[in-house]
Amino acid sequence: MVGEKQRSRLWKAGILRRMFAGIILVGISYFCYLVFFQAPGHFVYTHANTHAQCMIPQINPFDKNILAFFWQPDPIVCTQNTELVYIDDNDTVHVNYSRTHLEVVNCSYQNIIRETENDNEVLFKSPVWFSKSSKLTSDFIKVQCYDYSGNLLYERLHYHIYKSGKKFTSDENRFSVLLLGIDGMSRLAAIRELPKTLKYLQDTLQGHILKGYAKVGENTFPNMVAFLAGRIGYSKDFPGRP
Repeated sequence: MVGEKQRSRLWKAGILRRMFAGIILVGISYFCYLVFFQAPGHFVYTHANTHAQCMIPQINPFDKNILAFFWQPDPIVCTQNTELVYIDDNDTVHVNYSRTHLEVVNCSYQNIIRETENDNEVLFKSPVWFSKSSKLTSDFIKVQCYDYSGNLLYERLHYHIYKSGKKFTSDENRFSVLLLGIDGMSRLAAIRELPKTLKYLQDTLQGHILKGYAKVGENTFPNMVAFLAGRIGYSKDFPGRP
């Protein structure tokens, strides 16, 4: 009698062990199924040679898959009429009397300057009056012209690059490097849409295109912080505001 009870307990224990092992096996199988067949694929990169150069992908900017989204806008047709006021290459603003029948046009310009680092705060200086020409001392001006009765004929903002005449002495202990970044455009898009600009930068200015550079954020600031300092823009160290 005792032997039968012992055999019964052993038999039940064996069944429980087999059931438990089966449950574990099913669980492991299901886990493997989720990991290897349902989880999104990803690549694991390893450094086979830490001293080797980076392998920059060579992507075709004219690949047929991207050209389906590329379109060429119509060329801009500029008017043949010249402005009443124009600025020449010698930082001088002129009244163009060929654009009016009046013998005398009284114009004024105001230098537009930025007294602080805030891009949204500018100062309009006192008007400088002229009827023919006047020498400029800033990059941005607001021009207004009136007839002999005081009626406003012309009002516009003009901009040019003012040649300040300042010369900086070179430091032999420092590199002389000019970095030019074009916001809102990738290198591949520039190859497609700005071929003349790239040709000028490379051939005339002997510039170097940074093929491995990629954007990490919107606009200039976060990308330049990452590029120049290796840090994150708008972070505690580089908040973007004084």
